Amino acid sequence: MEMAKTLKGEGLEGRQEQWSQGWYAGFKGELKNEAGKPVEVFGTFLSSDKFTANLKPNAGNTAGDWGMIAGPASYRWGGEWLCAYKGTKVPKLAKEFVKFVTADDEFLKKWVKSTGTSGTVINNIVANTNVINAIKDTYTEPFLNGQNSYAEFAALAQNVNGALPQATDQSIEQFWGEAVGSFVNGEKSKADAIADFKRHIKDELGY
Repeated sequence: MEMAKTLKGEGLEGRQEQWSQGWYAGFKGELKNEAGKPVEVFGTFLSSDKFTANLKPNAGNTAGDWGMIAGPASYRWGGEWLCAYKGTKVPKLAKEFVKFVTADDEFLKKWVKSTGTSGTVINNIVANTNVINAIKDTYTEPFLNGQNSYAEFAALAQNVNGALPQATDQSIEQFWGEAVGSFVNGEKSKADAIADFKRHIKDELGY
């Protein structure tokens, strides 16, 4: 909370909400402040899949100007799921399709190299150890000026604790974001913001 307040107070963050037009404008180098003056974005925090799904297609002509570094801690945010619906008329084909998309070495190698969706393959690290080991030392990402981001993601994925996520994570994240925002914007003291956060957790989630 203190770090977030310092970042805002010293003008070190873009003052844009995630998923907002301003957030995307920052990717392109088109972000402006309240006075209409350009704001240069130094960097952004993203998970591996958001790098592919959000940054790359919305970065305008800034491809090649970016680089990727590991954050201070490995984390997991959601995940990809592939399911066959109950009652399908072709259960055996559905099973083979799921196996092919998630665990076929040759398909996944081509997928990574042709689409750059490295995050998806990294997320399935248990099934894709062969693919990861085959790609991680030679992969290059043109958007990152040839950097091997795949090797970075592969190393980070080893430290993700899959036992930590639970069903209430999204609600807790929302409450925490509201608490931090109210403190950063001067609407509440730090103590009051934390107290309200705990109250929301107790009232809404029963903890």
